[in-house]
Amino acid sequence: MPPESTSYKNILSIAYPIILGSIAQNVVIITDTAFLGRVGESQLGAAGNGGLLYFIMILVGFGFSLGSQIIIGRRNGEQNFSAIGKILDNSLLFLLLVAFVFFIFSLFFSEPIIKLIVTSPEVHSGVSDYIHYRSFGIFFGLFNAGMNSFFVGVTNTRIITWSNVIMAVVNIFLDYGMIFGNFGFPQMGVKGAALASALSEMTASGVLLAYLFIKVDLIKYQIFRFVNLAIAPMKEILRIAAPVMLQHFMALAAWLVFFSIIEHMGIRQLAISHIARSVYLLMILPVFGFSSASSTLVSNLLGQKQPQLVIQVIFRSIHLALLTVLVIAPLIYLFPEKLISVYSNNSQLISEAVPVLYVITTAMFFLAISFVVFYSVSGTGNTWISLLIEIISLIVYLLFTYFVAFRWQMPLKIVWCAEFVYFIMIGSLSAFYLRFGKWRDALV
Repeated sequence: MPPESTSYKNILSIAYPIILGSIAQNVVIITDTAFLGRVGESQLGAAGNGGLLYFIMILVGFGFSLGSQIIIGRRNGEQNFSAIGKILDNSLLFLLLVAFVFFIFSLFFSEPIIKLIVTSPEVHSGVSDYIHYRSFGIFFGLFNAGMNSFFVGVTNTRIITWSNVIMAVVNIFLDYGMIFGNFGFPQMGVKGAALASALSEMTASGVLLAYLFIKVDLIKYQIFRFVNLAIAPMKEILRIAAPVMLQHFMALAAWLVFFSIIEHMGIRQLAISHIARSVYLLMILPVFGFSSASSTLVSNLLGQKQPQLVIQVIFRSIHLALLTVLVIAPLIYLFPEKLISVYSNNSQLISEAVPVLYVITTAMFFLAISFVVFYSVSGTGNTWISLLIEIISLIVYLLFTYFVAFRWQMPLKIVWCAEFVYFIMIGSLSAFYLRFGKWRDALV
């Protein structure tokens, strides 16, 4: 890979389709939150907690896909294109198996977990309804994750934008119809939000498949041959992906514990926090795009035996991530009420949510640095190190949350300061590894 690949322009060319696609994808969450905020605080909290439980399951598959993406990126850097199809074929079959397991779990075995994390009867009923209808989309969600790992790994990320844009448009239409009973749909509330999300994910799968067959050289990559299925490629993927799967599971499980703690503080605090989460996810997307681009370029550079360029890519990715935060943050600092009013017209709720919004906006500056560095560690292929960093950071994060919320009974805005603790921990540990760890000759 020539040095030009470390340029700001090249990082942007990989990152911006991921950013745009992620924005469109998170419109699903934002739309659910905004529409259900008009229905009621308990419905908003139910869909928020139900969505977290759903994403805990699906992010296990996303972790596997990220492992596949790292290997695909390395093979792409080596120009070993025929091996990429074998990796993708094995990944898709594994992801569909995972989807089936979680689908059965969601329908028949999720109730004990819901009872464990939810105390309010109203919220409990909504979470159960949400999970039941949302679970039908898990097959399409994991298939999309597998396909995205291929497109990001070969640095062809534009289709991710289009598939997610179409998914977002479909979700908005179905949300408005199914939640409120418009366009001839029945009024389904939380159930409608869940079903709309599942159907929009199915639409995205159709777009990705159409693009693959029309635009991608299937012969070059040996995609959908399935005659190459073997234990060896699966072991290779799992060696990299297993810690990432566990890492993603633990990260979202920790966030579910975080919101469970807040639910014990009250339904109002839970509703505010899910509004904050929705805004947070929107702000995080540019940073996620540059972090993913950095991970992909690190993997490609190591495949080309050019580890000396890795640190340059990381610093330039951090610069771009911080620049986007510098653009977004002042708008939120100046107009927080207008942003929150998208989700609720309750003036008291809006007033109470503003301090939380200030906290998470400030935390974004720490996130911009920490996420790029952390994702770059994953890009080296040493995903067990990434898992160890995640575990240590999450333990400190949850201990801080517990003491602040339960022992010291601090206000909600102080509880949300746990984000600073998490980002400082994960960024510092990742930087320490990149400075002193043995990653330059890691085998993938």
